[in-house]
Amino acid sequence: MTTIPLLAIGVGCRPGSAADDIMALVEASLALAERPDCRLLGLFTCAARGREVGLIEVARRLGCGLVGFSNDRLAAEHDRLDSPSATVLQALGVPSVAEAAALVAGGPAGILVVPKRRSTAVTCAIALVGPLS
Repeated sequence: MTTIPLLAIGVGCRPGSAADDIMALVEASLALAERPDCRLLGLFTCAARGREVGLIEVARRLGCGLVGFSNDRLAAEHDRLDSPSATVLQALGVPSVAEAAALVAGGPAGILVVPKRRSTAVTCAIALVGPLS
């Protein structure tokens, strides 16, 4: 039986970010991933953004779920981050949202295939989900 690889999309955003702005960065990031053989595991963020209307709409458009991780889970990924942010650390208490959320979802063997990219109000990173065993 062949297993289809999965991608975990991590997204950070300012409160009130528009779905179209988020979607534009997600689509650009997916294009950079160059992984047409993969399916989406889901859209992942911090718990503080888990009810953002724009993120909920993007998850709906992508046909996947939206999961918000606790700050403790995001902070635990600090050693695996490519681009920690002092600004995010000061604002939310974690060194990353997009990369950390993608890595949490990707599991211990997950790897970033698209490090953090940013637009004015949105960040996005994509991890290839690691094998379960």
